[in-house]
Amino acid sequence: MKKKRLTIKFKLTLFVVVLSTLLVFTGIWIVSSIMQLSKLNQITRESSELSNAMLKLRKSEKDFLLRETSNETFFETKTSKYLDNFVETIEIYMNNVERLDNNKLIRRMHLTKQMDQLAENMMDYKRHFEYLVDMTIIRGYKDNGEIGQMRQAVREVEQVGIKTLKNDALRAQILMLRRHEKDYLLRRDTVYADKLNAAVITTKKLMDKMTLNRTVKRDLMEKLDIYQTSFAHVVSTDESIGRSQTEGIKGDMRRAVHQIEPLIEEVVAVINTKSATIRSRTVSSLIIAIVALIVLASGVLTLISRSIIKSVKTAQDAVNAMSKGKIVNTIVAASDDEMGDLLQDMGVMTGKLKQIITGIMQASDSITSVGNDINEYSQQLAEGTSELASSLEEVSSSMEEITANIEQTAGNSKETEAISYSASDGIKTVHQASSKSLEWAKDIAEKVKIIDTIANQTNILALNAAVEAAKAQVDGRGFAVVAREVKKLAEKSREAASRIIHQAEAGMVETQQSVAMLEQVLPDIHKTSQLVQEITVAGSEQTTGTMQINEAIRMMNVVTQNNAATAQELQNISENLASRAIELKEVISFFVIGDTKTIAN
Repeated sequence: MKKKRLTIKFKLTLFVVVLSTLLVFTGIWIVSSIMQLSKLNQITRESSELSNAMLKLRKSEKDFLLRETSNETFFETKTSKYLDNFVETIEIYMNNVERLDNNKLIRRMHLTKQMDQLAENMMDYKRHFEYLVDMTIIRGYKDNGEIGQMRQAVREVEQVGIKTLKNDALRAQILMLRRHEKDYLLRRDTVYADKLNAAVITTKKLMDKMTLNRTVKRDLMEKLDIYQTSFAHVVSTDESIGRSQTEGIKGDMRRAVHQIEPLIEEVVAVINTKSATIRSRTVSSLIIAIVALIVLASGVLTLISRSIIKSVKTAQDAVNAMSKGKIVNTIVAASDDEMGDLLQDMGVMTGKLKQIITGIMQASDSITSVGNDINEYSQQLAEGTSELASSLEEVSSSMEEITANIEQTAGNSKETEAISYSASDGIKTVHQASSKSLEWAKDIAEKVKIIDTIANQTNILALNAAVEAAKAQVDGRGFAVVAREVKKLAEKSREAASRIIHQAEAGMVETQQSVAMLEQVLPDIHKTSQLVQEITVAGSEQTTGTMQINEAIRMMNVVTQNNAATAQELQNISENLASRAIELKEVISFFVIGDTKTIAN
């Protein structure tokens, strides 16, 4: 069985396969580590965003309570940018919590329970805040909600008790009710609510002592009951909302917030601590793996290089001998790999080199005759190139004149285009002014019609006044004179209004015709502007084309001049070729073909 050769190719292939495999596994590990680090950065960033989201939520909450609870527009529209910001931030917060909860690293850090608790506490906070908003809307402000109902009720009490009855004692008692009401709304202290209820009882007792109409008394009693009931609703709503930050809905919301914020701080601290540990461990492992890979690759390369260096030394000795002009006859290779094959090929090469040197000596004799032929052809090339250069100069001059004419035409086109756009803008302005004039004419006609109607009615009133004056006989004569004058003025106003209406209608017809004619002309003017623009673009393209042709002719002129110089240079080279052939024979004589030296590996 033939033994398999351990060739350099096999050695290097084996090394590349092993190294590639190690690199693949190391790369996979590095990619996995980088992905893990990226996930660590992501969860660190997202955990920090939880704190930012909580700050934004508290800001939206505070802004709503400070601004919207006394904003009449909010109670009318039920919309607020602070509520929108709150809902949007809640959604961002919940998405971050969900992403963190689904992250495997969070599970490895044993933070799943905290994530679930954060989501649950946030939903409690959201629910309390939404309930607070609903109760705030129910309570209302000024003429909205329960406050509006209470104010309406107290206005009705004031209308009957103060303006209708006009009793000073009752008036003073009702003003005392309003005082206790204002004190409560300002301070939200139940002491003032109790005072108001006591004042209502006192007011009713005062009314019982007064001599009043039974219907009025019953009506006032009912309105007082409605006022007291609506005030009680406001007090009850305030109690539900909470008169301080620790009571009612405000207290529940605050407790939910105080559960969320420490938990967020705990989660962020754990994530930062464990992320730093994982990063440090991952980076250390990567450094160790890379160093081990470098050491292993260096060791294998050293072993392979030693097996190659010896054969390279043998080849170097053969090349040094040839550099001194000694062509060796035999090169012996002992290694059974590519370097051994190389040395054998070098032996074949030396034999071929002998044949080549002999052929060069023979070919140098024929180079001289070839140089003479090249000299003759180069002279013909120089003459043709000179004639071509003069023709190109004439063409270039003509193209410059054409380019100047095209540039002048393009400038005129651009100026025409600007004038066309200016005219189009002017026509559009006239069209807009005509449209506005038409609208004004219509408006004037409508107003004059109203004047005509007023004149007719004035005429009728004058007739009625004349009839009444006739009935009054002597006492109504002066009034009859005034009625006749009014009638004359009404008739003149009607005649003037009729003439104005007729002229306004005629003007409207003419203005409509002008608008219609402008609408017909506008498309043609616009089309003219487009055509002029196309002409301008075409002129610009022609200018660019002629410039390119000019540049091409200039380049052809340069090439032609270079060809002339090349032809002259070729003539000089052909003259030197013969002398170089003689020098070549002298140089090739450096090699000694008859040497029988042998180099062995």
